[in-house]
Amino acid sequence: MRIIRARRYAVKPMSIDEAAMEVADGRDAFLVFRNSSTEEINVLFRRADGNLGLIEPEA
Repeated sequence: MRIIRARRYAVKPMSIDEAAMEVADGRDAFLVFRNSSTEEINVLFRRADGNLGLIEPEA
């Protein structure tokens, strides 16, 4: 198995609702963003059931 870098992009500060709109409207299945409420890095992703999942890593 190889890891192939697809692209790089800036991690923007935004609310969970703003991130959800970007994932719902965009072509990407996930979004890495800085949660503007907590200042932590989060990942929002499109689930197979059509809902969105949120990953909030613990420090």
